[in-house]
Amino acid sequence: MVRNRGTRTRSAITILAVAAGTLASASSALAAQRFASPTSTDVVGSCSSIAPCRLDRAVNGASAGDEVIVEPGTYNVTYDVSSNVPVDVHGVPGQPMPRLIGASNLGGDVLELCCGGSISYVYVEGNEPLQTALDLEDVVASDIVVWNPVAGGADLRGATLLRDSVIRAGASNAAIETKDGKTLGTPAKILNSTIVASDGGAAAIKAKQSVGPEVIRNSIVRGGANDVLVYSKASVAIDHSNFRPGYSSGYTDAGANQSADPLLSGDLHLLAGSPAIDAGAADPDLGAADADYMTRVAGAAVDLGAYEYGSAPADPAAFVNPTPGGSGDSTPTTGPKLAKPDHPVQGKKMNVAPVSGAVKVRPPGSSTYVVLGDDASVPVNSTIDATHGVVALTSARGNGDTRAQTGNFWGGVFKVVQRRGGDGYTELHLKGGAFGHCKTGASKKTVVAARKRSRVVRQLWGKDRHGRFRTRGRDGQATVRGTQWLTQDRCDGTLFAVRKGAITVKAKGIRKARLLRAGQRYLARAR
Repeated sequence: MVRNRGTRTRSAITILAVAAGTLASASSALAAQRFASPTSTDVVGSCSSIAPCRLDRAVNGASAGDEVIVEPGTYNVTYDVSSNVPVDVHGVPGQPMPRLIGASNLGGDVLELCCGGSISYVYVEGNEPLQTALDLEDVVASDIVVWNPVAGGADLRGATLLRDSVIRAGASNAAIETKDGKTLGTPAKILNSTIVASDGGAAAIKAKQSVGPEVIRNSIVRGGANDVLVYSKASVAIDHSNFRPGYSSGYTDAGANQSADPLLSGDLHLLAGSPAIDAGAADPDLGAADADYMTRVAGAAVDLGAYEYGSAPADPAAFVNPTPGGSGDSTPTTGPKLAKPDHPVQGKKMNVAPVSGAVKVRPPGSSTYVVLGDDASVPVNSTIDATHGVVALTSARGNGDTRAQTGNFWGGVFKVVQRRGGDGYTELHLKGGAFGHCKTGASKKTVVAARKRSRVVRQLWGKDRHGRFRTRGRDGQATVRGTQWLTQDRCDGTLFAVRKGAITVKAKGIRKARLLRAGQRYLARAR
């Protein structure tokens, strides 16, 4: 179902193409951040980080260039969610992917976006016959997972770029249909995606755009009756992809394609020995992360499909959009007042400053978070919520050294701890997260249970230059040496990964420390 989206312009698409190297395009000078929560019933508010709105209010009420942050959880979509202006809709990388589940009597697609907007890190499921789950026109879609058991997966209109994504359909409808947009121009492009239509009479991709050629690159395409079905007025060029020529028609073979079994697991990840590993081509629109939010290139070349084999966690900092002026959330501050920045004192106080996104602080003894709008001084043992932003933390180096040190942290919630004496390390203890779902019970040996054990509960990224910082997860700690690193609590332990520099990792209950350098990772297993 296509709703009236109003007038479109090509200028938005040109701007978007320049920004295609990130999952979420940068906000304009007048852009605002709007937050959606799966539990909110607010359909009239401003959708601030401390008072998020219902999903339709957050998306439908956004202005051109706004950023809509979809918080983790399951959204039961029984209402229209669509935008007539370019907006950036995305989940929170490092947190569970938000799930948009359409009602069986919704009366339209679960989500519709247009006009130069973007969508990333969101799961969308349709459940109404004859309606697709997702409708995109002139949009960059990255790291999304779409499933529709009773109808089509997604309609791609105009100059839509789909990358690092999974689109599935279970009925006789196509997983993807490409169609002309309001303004004829650049055609659609499908890059590093896995497209599957499981019904015996279905096509994975139906190409219908009269402009072309459309591009399919670095992708895995499998349908029932057809992998790629190109209509008479359309043209499609396919290269570096895995599909079956005998089940496809009307396309142009642009080279380096393969048709052998791609060796996919039940959840469409590549298995060891897959011909799709390292078989892709470089592309200016290559994404920063795969559909699991892992680094996009793990080997000699990018893999085919949505998931990269043998990859490591990607860096969420690239996906945090700055608010206007880089001054944090513009929502009026509530709760306790924060002191003005002052010289840090070991074991007593330190400074915090918003770098980008929305950062909140809860001083010790308080039950209320304060939105961090400007630099401030906070007591030791404060809790900082940098789930949706990046915070600069400046503390005393300690151990007799009166100099200050600064590190940037993002992607999670943490308590900042520092002793008044001793080595003076500033420790960041991961907080929050629900570990109750980690129990596997009788199904402990199943593949599903194995993935459940590796589920991410909470995490924190950090970056510093030779400071004295230490991060603590549930099953281990990392002491940094001037680096960029990840601390991630999972059901099966605490994962440490290093992007730059080095860290020293000490697992809980183990006396010997382990040195990790750039590119290395280590899982301190739960005991």
